Amino acid sequence: MSKKSSKVDKPDHGSFSLHSEQESVMLVQLDERARKNPQKPGHAWGRIQGSRVIDGRTEEGFKAYHLDLHANRLTITEEWAGRETARKTIDLAEHEDVEVPEGPTAPPEAGPSTPTFYRMPFRAADLLPEEDLREWALARAEQDVLGLSVLPRRIRLVGEGFQEIVALPQPFAPNVAPGTGATLRALARRPGVERRLVEGWFGSVDGRGTAWILEVGEDDEWWVAMRAFERRPGLIGRWTSAWSQRAGTGLDTLSSSLRGVLAPPPGEQPIAVGEPRAPDEPELGMFGGTLAATEEVPLTAEAVADRVGRDWEAGLPLGKAPDGARLTVFRGPEWETWHLDGEFPMGLDDMIRAISARGEPPSSLALVRMGVIEFEGDAYRALVTEGEAQGRRWTRAMLIRMAPGGAVLGHRIVVRDHGEMGDDGWIGVPPITEMSLFTLGSGEA
Repeated sequence: MSKKSSKVDKPDHGSFSLHSEQESVMLVQLDERARKNPQKPGHAWGRIQGSRVIDGRTEEGFKAYHLDLHANRLTITEEWAGRETARKTIDLAEHEDVEVPEGPTAPPEAGPSTPTFYRMPFRAADLLPEEDLREWALARAEQDVLGLSVLPRRIRLVGEGFQEIVALPQPFAPNVAPGTGATLRALARRPGVERRLVEGWFGSVDGRGTAWILEVGEDDEWWVAMRAFERRPGLIGRWTSAWSQRAGTGLDTLSSSLRGVLAPPPGEQPIAVGEPRAPDEPELGMFGGTLAATEEVPLTAEAVADRVGRDWEAGLPLGKAPDGARLTVFRGPEWETWHLDGEFPMGLDDMIRAISARGEPPSSLALVRMGVIEFEGDAYRALVTEGEAQGRRWTRAMLIRMAPGGAVLGHRIVVRDHGEMGDDGWIGVPPITEMSLFTLGSGEA
């Protein structure tokens, strides 16, 4: 690399026109080279050649990379016909070296003003015994607060094999939604409904909140769980207490803020939710290929998570993040990658199990998506890759440190071995919901 291309003191300029599949591999290799560079520790350089045709003549060019681990900085330049046309410098500072301003962060936008009413399959085993459904609801509330910094306000009606969800008006807004009690009363005695849960959160001016889940039973019996959290940069919720749970009968011992759910005020009208419908159709696409003879098939959960995760991690500092979820399945040297985007009525786990069972048993598979990971007492936006093989699960995550305004400040790789998955696995576990998958055409499913 020329001296000119390795400097990082020039301002960013221009736009890049040379793009290659080699780029993801290059960025991963740079990190490894920089850590092992005996001549100049902490530095690595790379280059991708290219050509283009302008006005009938061919121009040669290249895209050059300089990684400096000491400055935690990646510099990318592009040259055509000996002239630099674009430059970009990316800060790759590790998160523990960055001071992030403390203080409250705003919740998401309140959301749509009109309610929605969906019906979807539900695992009957989650109904009984009584505590199982509550544990299920608490676990999902924990994930919602972690990834949204609020607990969306909604009504869940659960029966044998189904769940109906009313997303109340402005689902991300705090406090009890108008019409909640009247709507619950109108829907609670629908045929087959056995359990009734209402969820939401109370907000405060200092950036803190309290998530709550209220189950309403027969004869004004109730159970309620509450847990405090704070809203962090990047719309991440961080729990600050354990769940507090109580049960009772009637209004006297129920929190005054929730009494309107159990006993609607006189004259309150139910929200016109109509009949439940299936959620909007999710997006589903697939493409595949065959590994080169020189490439090894990943046969362990760790190996497949590393292989798929590294490809996406290399592009993340450049703004390349997966939309929805991407599932890559290896059946020997044959591989297929599925794009899963939207709300799947049968649940994402069942969708993966159905894809896994579509052909020959997979050697391994990996799911990659953006999510939230708790690590060392804090929560981070993360690129999460979950690999599975031989009945075991392995998670690889790139944690992203964010400023209050949403700027990315740095990243860090963490891993977790989940061990044997049993009936919670994806490979060789039949889906709860029966479904069939078929290819519509090349690159589609």
